[in-house]
Amino acid sequence: LVYHPSAGGGVSPQDLSQQLSRHGYRVVHMMKQVDDPAELTERGLEMVVVAGGDGTISRAALALQNTGLPLGLLPMGTANNIATTLGLNQPADELIRGWKSAQVLKLDIGCLKHGDQSRFFMEGVGGGLLPAGIAAMDAEPREENHDPTESIARAIRTYRRVFSTLGARPIHLTLDGEQTEEPLVLLEVLNIKSVGSQVVLSLHTEADDGFLSVVTAGEAQREMIDTYLERRLNGIAGHLPLPVRRARHVKAKGWEAIHVDDEIRDISTEESIEMQVVEGAVNVLV
Repeated sequence: LVYHPSAGGGVSPQDLSQQLSRHGYRVVHMMKQVDDPAELTERGLEMVVVAGGDGTISRAALALQNTGLPLGLLPMGTANNIATTLGLNQPADELIRGWKSAQVLKLDIGCLKHGDQSRFFMEGVGGGLLPAGIAAMDAEPREENHDPTESIARAIRTYRRVFSTLGARPIHLTLDGEQTEEPLVLLEVLNIKSVGSQVVLSLHTEADDGFLSVVTAGEAQREMIDTYLERRLNGIAGHLPLPVRRARHVKAKGWEAIHVDDEIRDISTEESIEMQVVEGAVNVLV
């Protein structure tokens, strides 16, 4: 059992272990994060349960890629973007009950390369609105609020405030060898349907199709984005119908900062970043 200490607003690992036991599972090890995959693969485990938000799920899944261990996900975060893409938003008890008859989905991940560095990602890499919004959120005093609805509303308010002064940047893009240059306020290279605070950008993205979804927006889409954020603040769900292209290999140049899942990285506008899909790297029970 890999868990986040405040998963579900503070569900204890002991409570989770007891819940798993009621369904016939024996928890032999509990940890907050996977530092050494061999620590799990050498134990002869049948599966790994991950309880937490997107960050906890991403870090555990990426650590266990290519190990063959199936992951049972118990989404207990604020956004739960990964679980939403996989159709795993049921209550924990229902998800646990379903594992014995579940199928194994071989989930794709993404690989980001820039300079001599590389980093795997589960959700996506982007420039423009999302990293600007995440950075602004990180700069604000952290609120001890475990209400997901209010946490998401606060994030959307921040996105909208940041977006009001966000200018377009000329971005050089290469999608599977095809080059373009576009002034953009948003670029997202996605492995799943949504990122950030449940910003749904690509309804038809599948996490096992061997492609990344490339979502772009320029000045022509500014009003559309602002309207979407306003509607979200008014409690209206939906997706942002921006142009989406599919690619296995993406290059981009022109951003000063990007996000990699929930992490912000400063980069040079002259530095190219490369993203490519890694097919079937993680086994998830669905």
